[in-house]
Amino acid sequence: MRAISSVVYGLAGWALFGIGIALADPTLTVSPEPRLMLDEPSIQVRGAVPGGTVIIEASMTDLQDRVWTSRGVYYADFDGNVDPAVLASVRGTYTGIDAFGLFWSMLPVPSEDLTANLHTDPMAADWPSGPALGLAPGVAVTITAHVETRADSLDTVTVSATHQVAFATEDVVRREIIEGDLRGALYTHDGGGNGMPVLVVSGSGGGAPETAARALAMEGFTAFAVAHFRYQDRPDELLNIPLEYFRDAMEFLKRETGADRVALMGSSRGGEGVLLIAATFPDVVSAVVSGVPSNVVNSACCSPAMTYQHAWTLGGKPLPAFGLMEGTSFEELLGVTEKYTDGLVWFQRHMLIGALTKDPSAEYLIRVENIDAPILLISGDDDAIWPSAPAADAVVRRLNAMEFAHPVEHIKATGAGHLASLAERLFVTSLIGKAGFRHPLDPSIVIKMGGTPAENFHGARDAHFRKIEFLKQHTAETAK
Repeated sequence: MRAISSVVYGLAGWALFGIGIALADPTLTVSPEPRLMLDEPSIQVRGAVPGGTVIIEASMTDLQDRVWTSRGVYYADFDGNVDPAVLASVRGTYTGIDAFGLFWSMLPVPSEDLTANLHTDPMAADWPSGPALGLAPGVAVTITAHVETRADSLDTVTVSATHQVAFATEDVVRREIIEGDLRGALYTHDGGGNGMPVLVVSGSGGGAPETAARALAMEGFTAFAVAHFRYQDRPDELLNIPLEYFRDAMEFLKRETGADRVALMGSSRGGEGVLLIAATFPDVVSAVVSGVPSNVVNSACCSPAMTYQHAWTLGGKPLPAFGLMEGTSFEELLGVTEKYTDGLVWFQRHMLIGALTKDPSAEYLIRVENIDAPILLISGDDDAIWPSAPAADAVVRRLNAMEFAHPVEHIKATGAGHLASLAERLFVTSLIGKAGFRHPLDPSIVIKMGGTPAENFHGARDAHFRKIEFLKQHTAETAK
């Protein structure tokens, strides 16, 4: 799947350059073919007039039949070549030098409407935050280059290629899990259950985090996308979820793989969750990857009314949660009187206080010092949902103060938002920080993830490779 191959497309004949200098037909080469989503693409255009304009477009159709298109405009080098990895796009859906630019910068309009929509407000246009791709194994992207072949701009030749982008490899096997109360999907490499085990915990959207588990299985892990709410036979909301459910999920993974310990991975409320699970059941955890986390136990999710409910229980008792101080209303806790009902303003403000608390004895703080495993924290410094970077910093400070015995690392993705730890979901990032995303549990909540399109993609991609390296380093000895 990773082997590099290429397909060259061209037109028959010759084009006149200048005052009679002949150029070979323009060609377009795209490789590797097919390409795994996070592997760097190579797009090579040959045969343009030196210094001439070359316009390259990429387009695809998502699972809802919506067309997504991008465009880069380049000036060919002295040899008449264009390579977006070394030449800057001077205008279009992205600018600058970026091998991935034509992919992450797609907008949800066809090519003929692209120019008119380059500066459209995504909220006003009611655009989605990204293409509907679900669990599709891949997508076909049409790459088209309009190549100037004469200095007087009278001749433009169009060449195109179909490029296959894979989100999963054929050696990844999915198995639905229905065992007692456990629900979710198990992903393995070649169908074998002997890979290093990782339990993947979802965020506030619930369901089974299958894209993350699938990405791990591609790297040889046995990954269980566990569903604790908003899934068949599970609660509808993140409300009174027993932590013992995750202990049972880890025991299941141990039986499947023969490992002594299980790694944990989660983002957002899942990032909070894996820190809490690892602190509660330290003897079965081999490593922790906590993406865009909170350093406090939060209330139930996800509506303002849930602020007065508990998300987690242990031994049948609700865990103390920020925002649930007895006798204190949410508004009083914040020192304000107005009600917060506009999108996630209420959520952002109460999390800001919770994440930055300096009281080490606060009962709602996650006791991360109880964890008996290495910890990798991933955050975005432009997180628009909650302050994950300061929260992760607070975790590191607490562990340092406690002289924590294991390695702790915090990757802070500059310019990235709330999806900094979810590269497997970020094929297109042009609208993630701008377009409003309606929360699946409460459509009245409109989320903006934050971050710039380029940094959301590249920050998450860099963090993904470090995440895989970290897990391989710290879980290898747990697999038998």
